[in-house]
Amino acid sequence: LAAKLLPMTVVFCIVVMAMNSVMYGYLGFPCQCGMFFMNVICCLLVLATQSIAIFVYGLFPTMRISLSVGSFFSVMSLSLSGFTFPASAFPTPLKAWPYICPVREYFLIYTEQALNGFGLYYSWTYIVGLMLFCLLPLTVMGRIKRIYDNMIYNP
Repeated sequence: LAAKLLPMTVVFCIVVMAMNSVMYGYLGFPCQCGMFFMNVICCLLVLATQSIAIFVYGLFPTMRISLSVGSFFSVMSLSLSGFTFPASAFPTPLKAWPYICPVREYFLIYTEQALNGFGLYYSWTYIVGLMLFCLLPLTVMGRIKRIYDNMIYNP
């Protein structure tokens, strides 16, 4: 699993670093915290989203279902991250949704660090949140190992 994800992780991290270089360097977007910090946070976002993909696959090992759940999750994450519309104003059934999306954590770090230039103290909970998303696959690794073992021994 790591061998399959490592090339994509490297490519996605290169893409976000190039995107940050264009945004903060060439286009002159404000970045109060420095481009290195934003590159680290973007790479952490890449790892967090890949971790969610592993978690979803561990829950729904059929590729068709896991892709459908992943697509639903990504659409809902971008729509309900709370960045364009305040999460506090969401209807009651949707109030918990932004807190299970790593995109929200990234947007809050981006707002507090890059735009406002607050100290790291104000964003540490969001950074820890992104790191916790990265630990999510550990909860389904045993199940994924059993799935792969059954594929190998029972083709």
